[in-house]
Amino acid sequence: MEKRSLCCKYARKSIAAFVGVVLSLCLVSALAFQGVQKAQAAPLDLSKSCTVQIALSGTDEQPADLGLHYKLYKVAAVEQQPGYDAYTYAATNAFAALGPEVDQLASAATASGYKALAQSAAALIVDAAESGAPVAADYDYDAAAAAAAQAVAPGLYLLVAYGADTLSENLATTNVLVPNQNAAEEGASKYVSTAFSNSKRYDFAPEVVALPTKAQNGHGGGSSNSADLTEWVYDPTFTLKPAVTDRVGSLEINKRLLEFEQTEGVAGNEATFVFEIKGYATRDDAIAAQANPDIKPVYSNAASITFNAAGSNKAVVQNIPAGLYVVVTEVYSGTSYQPVSSQQPQEGYIVATDNAAIEVLPTALNFENTYNGNANKGGSVTNSFQFGENGEWVWSKNGEAQTGGAAQGGE
Repeated sequence: MEKRSLCCKYARKSIAAFVGVVLSLCLVSALAFQGVQKAQAAPLDLSKSCTVQIALSGTDEQPADLGLHYKLYKVAAVEQQPGYDAYTYAATNAFAALGPEVDQLASAATASGYKALAQSAAALIVDAAESGAPVAADYDYDAAAAAAAQAVAPGLYLLVAYGADTLSENLATTNVLVPNQNAAEEGASKYVSTAFSNSKRYDFAPEVVALPTKAQNGHGGGSSNSADLTEWVYDPTFTLKPAVTDRVGSLEINKRLLEFEQTEGVAGNEATFVFEIKGYATRDDAIAAQANPDIKPVYSNAASITFNAAGSNKAVVQNIPAGLYVVVTEVYSGTSYQPVSSQQPQEGYIVATDNAAIEVLPTALNFENTYNGNANKGGSVTNSFQFGENGEWVWSKNGEAQTGGAAQGGE
């Protein structure tokens, strides 16, 4: 009996110890769970306003350098799921036609889904602008404006970045999307918005973004559920990567011929004048090149103007890189013509003329010649200038190639 009582006594102690261990483990687990709860991100707060900033990648320019603005078109409102720190979307009235795409994105947020919705929203905006129909609340902000002035309600937005120099009309009420010149390229956006520097053009594809977001860079594709510990971001910076192309301008060479050589008994007289065009990165380079032949132009071309009577004529050279400082010299005028006063050479900057929204006149330089009375028929009747196989100007006289009249490039 004594032995059995002792066994029962030890058994009771073992059970008590086991229960104590279990209770201790439960307490530790409870404390750990509380710690996780405390470490979780703050829940979604749809009463908070969101702000937006823009940064650029793939270029040395930044928004302030381009005078960059942006528009936000509210494509969908946010609806929080009851009892969860998560949300879904509901298309706004202006974008009701995109309801199925919005629903699809709400159920499965993918990069391709965001891109497709951006294309559909952009097309709707362009169509509505053409028909005069309103599209949505349109927020127009300077990137440097105060954050408080930029505050918008949570939602799904189409972000359209653009330069203030792309429109001559009211920026706040005008659509800034235009057909993409490179839309045929694989994956290219059908519509773009643009901004300009003196020498570059920046094309931005419209993007759909979620506000607030959990994406690292603030782009669409951020989480719509806070199962992870990532904080909701109410003031994201969207990093845009525009397509960058060189801008071009035009050069207009104006020529005035005060008096024309008339050759008795010869019909169809012509006088041809040839101009050499050299472009330099800066005016200082152009000046230094006069004394230092090692400084080469970054652009070289030639143009010709032909007369069959006294008067004015011109040549227009297209697609010259904008921002270049050009020096234009008349390199051939025949022996019967001479410049009036000292007009050689003419110089000026090439201004970009590729912004369709703002009319810009080409850079214009002026030359003037007159007949010098020399009756030796200095040759304009039998002179011709054509491009050779290597893209150079070839001067022919009486059917024979001459030296001193060639220049690289094309008109």
